[in-house]
Amino acid sequence: AYRKRDKPVTAKKLRAEVTRWAKKLEEVGMLPKDFQVPAVKMYPGWDKPSASVVRGKFEEKTNTLFFDPSYKEMGLTMIHELGHAMDWMADKGDFASNVPGTVQNEIVKQLRHTETSRRYWNRGSKIDDLIDPETQSDDRVLYEMRRREVFARGYAQEAAYRMENAKLIKHVEAFYQEQRRQWSSSEFEPIR
Repeated sequence: AYRKRDKPVTAKKLRAEVTRWAKKLEEVGMLPKDFQVPAVKMYPGWDKPSASVVRGKFEEKTNTLFFDPSYKEMGLTMIHELGHAMDWMADKGDFASNVPGTVQNEIVKQLRHTETSRRYWNRGSKIDDLIDPETQSDDRVLYEMRRREVFARGYAQEAAYRMENAKLIKHVEAFYQEQRRQWSSSEFEPIR
Protein backbone atom coordinates (compact mmCIF):
# COMPACT_ATOMS: atom_id res chain seq x y z
CA ALA A 1 0.00 0.00 0.00
CA TYR A 2 2.98 2.31 0.48
CA ARG A 3 5.18 3.41 -2.40
CA LYS A 4 8.40 5.39 -2.35
CA ARG A 5 8.55 8.98 -3.62
CA ASP A 6 10.87 9.88 -6.48
CA LYS A 7 12.45 12.46 -4.20
CA PRO A 8 12.09 12.59 -0.38
CA VAL A 9 10.21 15.54 1.07
CA THR A 10 11.85 18.04 3.40
CA ALA A 11 11.28 18.13 7.14
CA LYS A 12 9.36 21.39 6.65
CA LYS A 13 6.97 19.71 4.18
CA LEU A 14 6.53 16.73 6.51
CA ARG A 15 5.58 19.15 9.32
CA ALA A 16 3.10 20.94 7.04
CA GLU A 17 1.52 17.62 6.00
CA VAL A 18 1.15 16.46 9.62
CA THR A 19 -0.34 19.84 10.56
CA ARG A 20 -2.90 19.52 7.71
CA TRP A 21 -3.95 16.06 8.94
CA ALA A 22 -4.17 17.35 12.52
CA LYS A 23 -6.47 20.16 11.35
CA LYS A 24 -8.69 17.61 9.55
CA LEU A 25 -8.81 15.49 12.71
CA GLU A 26 -9.85 18.54 14.69
CA GLU A 27 -12.58 19.30 12.14
CA VAL A 28 -14.13 15.83 12.58
CA GLY A 29 -13.89 15.99 16.38
CA MET A 30 -10.96 13.63 16.85
CA LEU A 31 -8.46 16.14 18.26
CA PRO A 32 -9.21 18.89 20.76
CA LYS A 33 -8.85 22.44 19.50
CA ASP A 34 -6.02 23.09 21.95
CA PHE A 35 -4.02 20.02 20.82
CA GLN A 36 -0.40 20.91 20.19
CA VAL A 37 1.11 19.00 17.27
CA PRO A 38 4.36 17.42 18.50
CA ALA A 39 7.69 18.20 16.90
CA VAL A 40 8.06 16.52 13.49
CA LYS A 41 11.40 15.14 12.35
CA MET A 42 12.80 12.81 9.75
CA TYR A 43 13.25 9.26 11.00
CA PRO A 44 16.96 8.80 11.84
CA GLY A 45 18.76 6.68 9.26
CA TRP A 46 15.85 6.68 6.81
CA ASP A 47 18.29 7.19 3.93
CA LYS A 48 20.59 4.27 4.77
CA PRO A 49 20.43 1.18 2.52
CA SER A 50 19.81 -0.97 5.60
CA ALA A 51 16.99 1.25 6.89
CA SER A 52 14.01 -0.56 8.35
CA VAL A 53 10.52 -0.22 6.93
CA VAL A 54 9.35 2.04 9.76
CA ARG A 55 7.26 4.78 8.17
CA GLY A 56 6.48 6.64 11.36
CA LYS A 57 7.03 6.67 15.10
CA PHE A 58 5.86 8.68 18.09
CA GLU A 59 8.49 9.11 20.79
CA GLU A 60 6.70 10.02 23.97
CA LYS A 61 9.84 10.98 25.95
CA THR A 62 10.56 13.87 23.58
CA ASN A 63 6.99 14.37 22.28
CA THR A 64 8.27 13.96 18.73
CA LEU A 65 6.79 12.41 15.59
CA PHE A 66 9.33 10.80 13.27
CA PHE A 67 8.60 9.93 9.63
CA ASP A 68 10.46 8.40 6.73
CA PRO A 69 10.29 11.21 4.11
CA SER A 70 10.74 8.81 1.20
CA TYR A 71 7.22 7.32 1.32
CA LYS A 72 4.18 8.54 -0.62
CA GLU A 73 0.63 8.65 0.73
CA MET A 74 1.52 8.88 4.39
CA GLY A 75 -1.89 10.08 5.60
CA LEU A 76 -2.89 6.91 7.44
CA THR A 77 0.56 6.64 9.04
CA MET A 78 0.52 10.29 10.10
CA ILE A 79 -2.95 9.91 11.63
CA HIS A 80 -1.84 6.70 13.38
CA GLU A 81 1.13 8.53 14.93
CA LEU A 82 -1.05 11.52 15.88
CA GLY A 83 -3.30 8.93 17.58
CA HIS A 84 -0.34 7.88 19.71
CA ALA A 85 0.36 11.53 20.56
CA MET A 86 -3.28 12.08 21.51
CA ASP A 87 -3.28 8.85 23.58
CA TRP A 88 -0.14 9.84 25.53
CA MET A 89 -0.71 11.35 28.98
CA ALA A 90 2.58 13.08 29.78
CA ASP A 91 1.46 14.01 33.31
CA LYS A 92 0.82 10.33 34.09
CA GLY A 93 3.76 8.92 32.10
CA ASP A 94 1.56 6.41 30.29
CA PHE A 95 -0.77 5.96 27.36
CA ALA A 96 -4.47 6.33 28.19
CA SER A 97 -5.09 3.09 26.29
CA ASN A 98 -3.11 1.31 29.06
CA VAL A 99 -5.19 2.79 31.88
CA PRO A 100 -8.29 0.82 32.92
CA GLY A 101 -11.49 2.85 32.81
CA THR A 102 -10.40 5.30 30.11
CA VAL A 103 -12.31 5.54 26.84
CA GLN A 104 -9.15 4.56 24.96
CA ASN A 105 -8.73 1.41 27.08
CA GLU A 106 -12.37 0.41 26.54
CA ILE A 107 -11.99 0.84 22.76
CA VAL A 108 -8.90 -1.39 22.82
CA LYS A 109 -10.75 -4.08 24.79
CA GLN A 110 -13.50 -4.16 22.18
CA LEU A 111 -11.10 -4.19 19.23
CA ARG A 112 -9.01 -6.96 20.76
CA HIS A 113 -12.11 -9.14 21.08
CA THR A 114 -13.06 -9.01 17.41
CA GLU A 115 -12.67 -12.06 15.20
CA THR A 116 -10.04 -10.27 13.12
CA SER A 117 -7.89 -9.50 16.18
CA ARG A 118 -8.18 -13.05 17.47
CA ARG A 119 -7.14 -14.47 14.10
CA TYR A 120 -4.27 -12.01 13.74
CA TRP A 121 -3.13 -12.61 17.31
CA ASN A 122 -3.10 -16.37 16.78
CA ARG A 123 -0.73 -16.03 13.78
CA GLY A 124 2.11 -15.21 16.15
CA SER A 125 4.54 -17.79 17.36
CA LYS A 126 3.26 -19.74 20.37
CA ILE A 127 0.62 -17.13 21.17
CA ASP A 128 -2.34 -17.80 23.38
CA ASP A 129 -4.55 -15.71 25.64
CA LEU A 130 -2.08 -16.03 28.52
CA ILE A 131 0.66 -14.04 26.81
CA ASP A 132 0.66 -10.35 27.56
CA PRO A 133 1.64 -8.34 24.46
CA GLU A 134 2.53 -5.38 26.66
CA THR A 135 5.60 -7.22 27.96
CA GLN A 136 6.35 -9.51 25.01
CA SER A 137 7.09 -7.11 22.16
CA ASP A 138 9.85 -8.88 20.19
CA ASP A 139 7.32 -10.74 18.07
CA ARG A 140 5.72 -8.53 15.37
CA VAL A 141 2.20 -9.81 16.08
CA LEU A 142 2.60 -9.18 19.78
CA TYR A 143 3.88 -5.69 19.03
CA GLU A 144 0.82 -5.03 16.87
CA MET A 145 -1.51 -6.23 19.66
CA ARG A 146 -0.10 -3.86 22.29
CA ARG A 147 -2.88 -1.62 23.61
CA ARG A 148 -1.36 1.57 22.25
CA GLU A 149 -0.89 0.02 18.80
CA VAL A 150 -4.45 -1.34 18.70
CA PHE A 151 -5.71 2.07 19.77
CA ALA A 152 -3.66 3.96 17.15
CA ARG A 153 -4.81 1.62 14.34
CA GLY A 154 -8.42 1.98 15.48
CA TYR A 155 -7.98 5.75 15.71
CA ALA A 156 -6.68 5.91 12.13
CA GLN A 157 -9.53 3.72 10.88
CA GLU A 158 -12.14 5.88 12.63
CA ALA A 159 -10.50 8.99 11.15
CA ALA A 160 -10.73 7.56 7.63
CA TYR A 161 -14.46 6.91 8.11
CA ARG A 162 -15.25 10.26 9.77
CA MET A 163 -13.36 12.20 7.11
CA GLU A 164 -15.06 10.12 4.42
CA ASN A 165 -11.65 10.06 2.75
CA ALA A 166 -11.78 7.47 -0.05
CA LYS A 167 -7.98 7.12 -0.26
CA LEU A 168 -7.62 6.48 3.49
CA ILE A 169 -10.54 4.04 3.49
CA LYS A 170 -8.95 2.19 0.58
CA HIS A 171 -5.72 1.85 2.62
CA VAL A 172 -7.67 0.59 5.66
CA GLU A 173 -9.48 -1.98 3.50
CA ALA A 174 -6.21 -3.09 1.91
CA PHE A 175 -4.65 -3.63 5.34
CA TYR A 176 -7.72 -5.63 6.36
CA GLN A 177 -7.76 -7.74 3.20
CA GLU A 178 -4.00 -8.33 2.92
CA GLN A 179 -2.76 -8.45 6.48
CA ARG A 180 -5.75 -8.38 8.85
CA ARG A 181 -4.11 -5.49 10.69
CA GLN A 182 -7.27 -3.40 10.52
CA TRP A 183 -10.88 -4.47 11.08
CA SER A 184 -13.74 -5.13 8.71
CA SER A 185 -16.28 -2.31 8.58
CA SER A 186 -18.93 -4.64 10.10
CA GLU A 187 -16.66 -5.44 13.09
CA PHE A 188 -15.66 -1.84 13.53
CA GLU A 189 -19.14 -0.28 13.30
CA PRO A 190 -20.39 -1.29 16.79
CA ILE A 191 -17.25 0.18 18.37
CA ARG A 192 -17.68 3.54 16.70
